[in-house]
Amino acid sequence: MPRPHRLTTAAVLALALCLTGCTGTEPGDPQLDASAPTTATAESSSPTGAAVPPVDRPLNIDDFLRSPCAALTKQQIDAFLGPSATAKPDPAASTGPDCRWGTDMRHARIYVIFPRVSERGLAAVYQNHDEKYDFFREMPLAAGYPSVAYGVTDNRGEGECTVRVGVSDRDTVDITLYLSDNKVGQLDPCEAAHEVATAVVGNIKARN
Repeated sequence: MPRPHRLTTAAVLALALCLTGCTGTEPGDPQLDASAPTTATAESSSPTGAAVPPVDRPLNIDDFLRSPCAALTKQQIDAFLGPSATAKPDPAASTGPDCRWGTDMRHARIYVIFPRVSERGLAAVYQNHDEKYDFFREMPLAAGYPSVAYGVTDNRGEGECTVRVGVSDRDTVDITLYLSDNKVGQLDPCEAAHEVATAVVGNIKARN
């Protein structure tokens, strides 16, 4: 049986160094994979009018609709946010089952939601981005699945970014990440959210 997606060696090493006295990164800040691209690369030439990327191997997310906090393992949360982060599941949320991890508003937080307001997959974002979203950026594949960063408003300057991943042509998962106050302006929240999204999709794949 496939195992849950594990943190990259680089991320685990960064965490270990941090807990033993690093000064550049504190527990509670997402650990970016050192091998990940520092800037996003679009899967198509332009987001304007770009074709919606197909999902060749759709994933079943039924387990996560029932238990949204299973999207990330305890090990992954400890690495991304630190061991004091707590999980708050809401499988009956009006927009779709979600789970929120964090400590307080000053530190990094992660929200994962499985939207149930549309069955159009990534098409819902692609086809509305010119009119509905102030921010839209195609991101690299997340564990082999197409992803975009988007927002009704562009909150990257405040350390917030949402990445949506298409896990089938009908279903998506949203990962919203908030940087801790002392990292706003130093890290790209969309790159950090994409790192978390890669872990989430890896865990979904492990149950398929």
